[in-house]
Amino acid sequence: MTWRELAPEPSRFWIRWAPRRRAGTELPFVDLIDRRIVWPEPEGAATSGGPEPVSPSRADLTYLPPARAAEREQRQSALLALAAAGVPTLLQHPAGAVATSAPATVTVLDLLPRLLAGAGAAPLAIDPSDRPAGRLWVLLPLLPGAIPEPSGFASWSVGLTGLAAEAVVPMPLDLSATDRRRITEALGEESFEAVFHSPAPDERQVARALDLAGLPLFPLRPEGGSVSPRLARNRRLAAALAEAGELTLGLGGTEPEGQALLAAARHLETTPLDLSGVAAEGNLDVVTWLSPGARAIVAECLGGGRSATLEALRRRWLNPEVGD
Repeated sequence: MTWRELAPEPSRFWIRWAPRRRAGTELPFVDLIDRRIVWPEPEGAATSGGPEPVSPSRADLTYLPPARAAEREQRQSALLALAAAGVPTLLQHPAGAVATSAPATVTVLDLLPRLLAGAGAAPLAIDPSDRPAGRLWVLLPLLPGAIPEPSGFASWSVGLTGLAAEAVVPMPLDLSATDRRRITEALGEESFEAVFHSPAPDERQVARALDLAGLPLFPLRPEGGSVSPRLARNRRLAAALAEAGELTLGLGGTEPEGQALLAAARHLETTPLDLSGVAAEGNLDVVTWLSPGARAIVAECLGGGRSATLEALRRRWLNPEVGD
């Protein structure tokens, strides 16, 4: 198993390291990087290989996607090796799969198999055994034909409350014609019009419905690993900037404004500067790769631990009926 490096961003579940090749699985699941459905592959398809040696320098969130039963032992070995090195791990489980966990692990429970099994009827039934131990995020793929209208969401989503997840994340998918055909086969021919000709559920409307149902959103970037206090502080600032950048773009802000926030977040992942010390000396203005908006968010985070700008963006995201 070899890895590719990504910019940690909330739309990719804060993943920094992902396998270059993913394993097959008996259940369909959502590729968290490309937002595509991965359908079961026949036995004998190429495997992802065993885990490579883990370096403590890779002390950032590492993604382990689902695997077939024959490869689960390799995945568990990789999980334990990462945990022993103090590397935080994102472990994905399709709902209905056997759940495992380890220290420093966040589990993503992927509801795709449950939706394809016809769970679109109210309420959404979640078996308690689907709830792995430890920290949990829930992935809600926005499948056309499988998600109710926002008016019916409160009764439909009641089963999610019992999972006590840190965040429920609605995710639009990039669906091909083949994906839509297979979704229709799973849901039944009566779903054809909705799957092929209806728009997918609106991400902001679903987020608003989840919020009104009392479910948490906005997963926080996992911390951990053998990193310096300076790097840990910079990563927290980078997380605030990356989320603000994505929300700015999603809310219709200008491309330069949103991309400047994302670029500043990427700089913070690698800079030798300690922005906390720079701010204490009153020198944030001389950091040229901080846009005015990024500089304001950094100052807010360093001043009180939270960014009023980011919180305002979250409130706007959850109120799509308010003009942007």
